[in-house]
Order: sequence, then structure tokens, then C-alpha cells
Amino acid sequence: MSRNDRQGLQKRLDQVEALVEQERSKLKQLFEHIPLPAYHVSLDGLIVDVNSTALNFLKVADKQDLIGKPLLTAIYAPASRAKAKKVLEKWKHTGSLRNEELQVQTADGEVRDVLLNVDTILDQEGKPQYSISVHLDITERKRVEQALRREEERSRMYLDMAGVMLLALDREGHVVLANPKACSVLEGEEADILGKDWFVSFIPEQVRTEVERVFQQLMRGAMEPAEYFENQIVSLKGNIRWIAWHNTLVKSRDGAILGTFSSGEDITERRHTAQALRESEERFRELTDTLPQVVFEVDIRATITYANRRAFELFGYVEADLKRGLNTLEMIAAQDRERAGANIRRVLQGEKSESTEYLAQRKDGSTFPVMIHSTRIVRDGEVVGLRGIIVDLSEHKAAEKALRESEEVLRQSQKMEAIGRLAGGIAHDFNNLLTTILGYAEMLLCGGTMSDESLESIREISRSAQRAASLTQQLLAYSRKQVLRPEELNINQLIANLTNMLGRLIHENIHLTTVLDPQIGRIKADPAQLEQVIINLAINARDSMPEGGKLTIETCDIMLDESYCTLHPEVKPGGYVMVAVTDTGCGIDKETQKQIFEPFFTTKVPGKGTGLGLATVFGTVKQSNGYVYAYSEPGLGSTFKIYLPVVQTRGPRGQRRAEARSGYRTDRRILLVEDDEAVRELVVRVLEKIGYTLVSASSGEEALGLLDRSEYGDIDLLISDVIMPGIGGKVLAERLQARIPALKVLYISGYPDETVVQHGVLDEGVAYLQKPFSPTAVIEKVRQILAED
Repeated sequence: MSRNDRQGLQKRLDQVEALVEQERSKLKQLFEHIPLPAYHVSLDGLIVDVNSTALNFLKVADKQDLIGKPLLTAIYAPASRAKAKKVLEKWKHTGSLRNEELQVQTADGEVRDVLLNVDTILDQEGKPQYSISVHLDITERKRVEQALRREEERSRMYLDMAGVMLLALDREGHVVLANPKACSVLEGEEADILGKDWFVSFIPEQVRTEVERVFQQLMRGAMEPAEYFENQIVSLKGNIRWIAWHNTLVKSRDGAILGTFSSGEDITERRHTAQALRESEERFRELTDTLPQVVFEVDIRATITYANRRAFELFGYVEADLKRGLNTLEMIAAQDRERAGANIRRVLQGEKSESTEYLAQRKDGSTFPVMIHSTRIVRDGEVVGLRGIIVDLSEHKAAEKALRESEEVLRQSQKMEAIGRLAGGIAHDFNNLLTTILGYAEMLLCGGTMSDESLESIREISRSAQRAASLTQQLLAYSRKQVLRPEELNINQLIANLTNMLGRLIHENIHLTTVLDPQIGRIKADPAQLEQVIINLAINARDSMPEGGKLTIETCDIMLDESYCTLHPEVKPGGYVMVAVTDTGCGIDKETQKQIFEPFFTTKVPGKGTGLGLATVFGTVKQSNGYVYAYSEPGLGSTFKIYLPVVQTRGPRGQRRAEARSGYRTDRRILLVEDDEAVRELVVRVLEKIGYTLVSASSGEEALGLLDRSEYGDIDLLISDVIMPGIGGKVLAERLQARIPALKVLYISGYPDETVVQHGVLDEGVAYLQKPFSPTAVIEKVRQILAED
């Protein structure tokens, strides 16, 4: 080999050695900076080198104190050397070791637990050169385990018998102890539970982060364990349970925190019961708060411990009043307080509770009637208070009063109806007599052959009969049996037209005022009869103000609702026109008001009134489907209110019947049916006298029999009384018109039947003549009917 070749080879060798040295330097640096105690050990077990971490761990000041010494005796504790020797022999056969647990002894004699890991370093030819040993210090872990084992040994005597969960966790949160009760709650065997991460395995995910955060603070000593807290856990089978924990920290002898030891009580059922109780209480409160009655509870001193919402609404108190100690007797009026207190004591002593009425008192001092019913509250055999309900009787009392008033109105109405029927019956019979008297008186007056004295006597008879007829008309008005001719009208116009007349009727010292609603609705009534109603009320007001005063007539639209009709059961709800006639006169006392609408009742002196004015008002208004009420107090004047139903406005009424033609035909045959012989004879004489042919009958049956005879078949007009024994006038007319379609009918009566008069009003187009009538009136009516052909 030439010199140059040798030089080149040496150069390459130098380069390789430099690279090897670099690698050695790197390995040495890596060896030095391993954070665990590390050792270079020769194949014969001598220490070649140690890193600084090992020096610190072994508490050796200079590595030369270790280099060259056998590893087995230099660092391992005497008690662990036999095991260490076996471990090292094992390394020689396997070339590496993992997690072999041994004990080392430091320079100051401290024994520490380690895990030994060994790897063999090979040369370029793959042969073992030396080993690197690394120790993992597990002393603290072993101490925790030992401490826990000691705690376990101390606790083992009662762990299995404990009725609560006993659970221990290490610093990492792993379960290191679980007694049988804990295993039962966690639904697993001890082997299935020990070693598991408590938070991952047994804490529900939704609260896991927070619970684990608190645990970590405990382990760092940043907070003390809570004396008591509750949280949910999840068992191995997935069931959620509520546990109430009492915790303590497990510490080493030097005070280091090693973990936790906890006792836990399964309160799942208790929480379910408490939740059910809360829900029950909530339902109870919701239920009682919806009741219209007061629900309350009091203790044995009658201090309110519970009240529902209605109690606060009714009595005006607030929650703060209950908190200060509100006594039940504060809610009772002074005059009933002693009686209420005595009743409370009797119920507390065991007497049977009965519903009792009291006068209650609100916070503002106002009073109202109540009914209270209470019963004892007994817990564990001891009486602890009362519970009950309070019913507000205000509406009930008002309804009772309204009912009494309604019953009185009903009795009065029934009385008026009975009097009306009597008056109508009397007027019916009386009109037949007056018809005869007036008829013959008029015939005598028309004869002209008597002396002046006789004629004057007959005139006086006629005038008296007319006055009697006027009285019967008022009786018929009261009994609602007069014949009305209703029209749709605006009552404001009717009152305006009466103003001048009313001004003449009342005294000059009485000021008349009208207040008329311009938007008034229309009504349906007989204008003549309604005018008479207003006049009668004005005259009645005038007589109550002999020293002068003020008379006011008002109109307005009004809606009478169900509440008004409850107080006035005879009224139908709906829209009405109200006419109010108010005076400032002497007024009317309550007893008199009960009789003012009765016929012939009057407070005036004899000769100053018939007692039919207000009776006529009552009857006419009733017959028009209306109502009239009087409101008055002695010395404060009176108001009469009339309510007439509003009607829908209709188009113009049909044209009036054509006026009778100037010429009259008397070649007509008339059938007269009248059960009163005197009236029948009078009408026959009057009509035959002017040329009509009369066929008369005393009943409907007789009339039908006459028409069965051929000589009586040609009849132009039927004049019939409405009410007769057997076949009445309307039925007779219907049967005859079935035979003679062109037959005209004129009804006469002093008391029309309901088949002809519907609610006191004749059907439109029906001819009618009210008794008593004069001969002239019957002649004109017959001529008018027959002239319509």
C-alpha cells in the first residue's frame, strides 16, 4: 500500500471516528437529560455511568462514588437485592426488562420503590456491549396504596355491614374501594368497579365536567370538601340514582392528599317522594287558587299558615301580612269576633264542625257576610290547627233579596192579573147593558115627540150612560182587553205634539221640561192610547205638586239585559224605548206603591179621582207588550218609567181603506148573532129602520141552522158577538165564509176573545165595534163595510 493510500485510509478512519464521537456525544447528552434516574451498566453488572437525575434521586454528591461499583449492592436496598439479582439474571437471558418492581436505598438510607426498565446496547457486530437501566420512582403511589390499604383494613370491619355506600378514590379519580352497598347501588361486582375512572364510568355526562373540576380542586388542596352535597350517578346498568354524599380527604402521614373517602346514601326514592310531594302541593295550590272560595289553614293559636289566592283577593291582604303572623280573628268584624273565637276553640277541642255565618272584615275595614266551615288538622295524633273554607255570601244575600223582591213583584203581578180579569168580566157584562141604554136613549131623542122635560131626562140618562161607558173603557184598558190600533211610531213626535195640551192640563206653577233622545228607536203602539198614558201620568204628577214644581219627560233607548231581568222576571231581555215621567212632588211611600196600579185605588179625597188613571196606564202599557215601574220616596218626588219594545222600521203602511162611497145600498141581508137579547133587539130595530133585512140568532148553532134553510142562504154581512156560549163569533164566521166566500164580518163585543185579539190587538183588516156603541155608530160601521164592495 502506497503512502498516499495509507494517508487516504487514515483520513477516512479519522472521519469515521469523528462521526462515532459525535454520536457518542449525542447519546451522552441524551443519557444525561433523561428525566428519570438512568445508569450505564457493564455486562458484568458494574456501574459505568449515571446521569444527574440518578445522583439527585440517590442523594449522591459525586458520580465517582458509584462508577465501578456493582449495581446490585450500590443502589438496591438489602431487602430487595435477592429479587434484584433474579431480575438481572433474567436480563442476561432476555436482553431487556420492563416494569420490574424493586426497592432502592439512597445515600441517607431512605428506601424508595421503583420500576426497573433495562435495554441492552449492541456493538457494530450486534454483540451486547452494555446496558442502560432506568428507574421510575413509584414511592408516592406505593404510599397511597399502602395508606388506602390501611384505611381499607381499618374500615373493613364495618364496610360490609354499612347501610350506606362507602367509596374511596385515588388522586386520579379511580375507584380503590367500594363496599357491598356501593356495589349494590352501582349494580356491579366489586371486581367490575374497582380501578374504574369514577367520573367517566359513574357520573352522568351532563354534570361530569363540573363534578370532576371540583374533585381536582380538592386534590390540589384549593378547597375543602363540602360537608354534604347531592348529585346524580349512573349505574353500570345505566340507571340514574340520586346520592347524598359526606366526603373526607385521605391524606398521608406528612399531610399529602392521596384521595377521597365518601359515604353516600341513596336518596332516589326520597327525592321521588319529595318531588311527588312538591307536585302534589303545587297541584293543591293550583287547585285551591282556582276555587271561588277562600281555602285556609291556621295553627292552634288561629294564626294563618296558608291561604289561597282568593283569600288575598277577597280580604285585601298580601303575603307579607301572613309572614308577620296574621290571626284569623283579625278578618272577622268586631261584633262577631268573640263568637268566632269560641267556635274555633270548640272545634279544636273536638266538637263537630258546622258551617257558620259571620260578618267578615277586609284589611281596609269594610265588611261583608261569609260562611265558614272548618275542621281539625291532626298529625301524629296531635291537633295542630284547623283548615277550612270561607264562602263570600255577598252575591247570595243580594240574590236572596232580589228573589224576595221578585216574589213580591210576582205576587203583585198575579194580584193585578186577577183584578184585571175581574174588571174585564165586569166591563163585558156592563157594556151589554150600556149598549141597550144608550141605544134606546138615542132612539128616543131622535123621535122628537116628547116634552122638553122628558127629552132632558133622556139626555141625562144618555150622559150618565156615556160616563159609565168611559169607566168601562178604563177598566178594559187596565185589564188589557180594549182593542188597539197599533202603528209604528216615533214616541218623540207623539210627546212633542202633546206638549201644548200638557201645558194646559198642568198648573202654571209647574215647569214642564222634555229631554228627548233624537236617536230614539221606533215602537209599535196605539198612538191614541199612548197619548192617554202620557196624559194620565202628567195629571198624576200635577196632583202631587199642588204648590208647584217641575215635571220632566225623558226618552232614550235602553237595553234590558239578563241581570235586569233577574230582578224583574216578567221582563224579556232586549232593546226598549224608555219613557220616564218625573215630578218633584210629595212622593209615594212603599206601601202605597204596591197598590197604585190597582183599579179604584186612590189617595185623593172623595170626588177628586176614580182610581183608574194609573190602572189605565198599567193596562195599556202591558197590552203594548211593555212594562211600567214606579220609583219614589216620600218628599223626593216620583218617577214612572215605561219600557216599550223597539221594532224594526218597516216601509210605509198600506193605504187606508177607501172612503165609503157617497151612496149606500140598503138592499142587503144581514145576519145578526148576539146572545144578549136586549142588544140583539136594539140592533135589529136600528138596522131595519134604515132598510136593511135582518136575520137574528141568539147563538152560533142557531145561526148555522138558519142558513141551512134555503130562504136564508143569501147573506151579505155577518154581525156577531165575539164571546157566546157554544160556537164563538170567530169560529162561526170561518164556517159561514166557507159557505159564502164573499161574506163580510163585523165583530161586536165588550170583551174581545183571544182568538180574535192576539195580545189585545185585532188582526189587521178585521172590522170591530166595541160595546157600548150608539145606533149611529153601528149604522155608520155597517154602511162602511158594505160600501167596500
